Amino acid sequence: MGEHQHTPVEKIDVAQVMKREAFTAALKDANIELELYAFDDETLDILTEKYEQEFDTLLGSNTGLSKARVHATIYLTDNDEIATGEKDIIFHEDTLFVKTTVGMINMLPRVVFMFETPLDIVEDEVSAQQVFYALPEDIIELIIEKEEDEDIPVILEKHAVMSKETVAGKDFLAASFGDQIGGLEVMTDAIEEDILVEHGAFVEVWSKRMIVLYDTTDLPIEECVIDQTDFKDGDGLVVEATYGGVRYVESMVRSLPFRYVSDFSVTAGVPCLFLRSAKENVSYYVPIDKVEKFINYPGEEE
Repeated sequence: MGEHQHTPVEKIDVAQVMKREAFTAALKDANIELELYAFDDETLDILTEKYEQEFDTLLGSNTGLSKARVHATIYLTDNDEIATGEKDIIFHEDTLFVKTTVGMINMLPRVVFMFETPLDIVEDEVSAQQVFYALPEDIIELIIEKEEDEDIPVILEKHAVMSKETVAGKDFLAASFGDQIGGLEVMTDAIEEDILVEHGAFVEVWSKRMIVLYDTTDLPIEECVIDQTDFKDGDGLVVEATYGGVRYVESMVRSLPFRYVSDFSVTAGVPCLFLRSAKENVSYYVPIDKVEKFINYPGEEE
């Protein structure tokens, strides 16, 4: 078996991303805040930076300055990148998606997608790239081609940090159990979309720590943890198994709301890769911040 080579380009269907509750709620809240408070340049700059970061994360991180195919109603801009009020419907196969930002539309600050047209499709008399905006709700189709520039352990480490921050937040800890589970599912969905590994793929994972649950065990998960420090040589743990997604282990065995971070008694609020070995009748849960190496063997089964 050889090491898996990452696909150089990931295609993100933004229209599908925008259907998620996390995106629609964030967009609604952002536009309300902008309309209520962005009355001066300083506040506008602060909110613009805030929402550029937030929506970059929602789209999968590092999507800016990517090739895109866009079909949408768009707003043309002047030399200062302010919407002129002139609208058009476009379908471009080869456009540059610059970023999600805040633009002035009809004199109101709104969250917008910012694009540039490549030189080869700008009208002959225009010598510079043309900037235009599209409101998310005016998008008919938007496919962003994002080049992969990070390996899976790096991506997982970033998500682990965000997860720990989220589950330690007052809003999460005060929420109902149903809302908490919904929030955890949003985060696991985002991780799965970032690492682009199909369910059922045969993988090899090197880790510092994992939870090992045999089908026949009745032990609590706290007693099923294996750490590399448990072994004399201190080498990383290696598992070859079938990938089944990302899960929060404690939510699988809990029926009451999480009221303290310590309620995540094994993982401290970090989700796990779910790996399954049907031959050995065992499931492995690997905290994503403990993954040292991840190899995907396409076309192979356990």
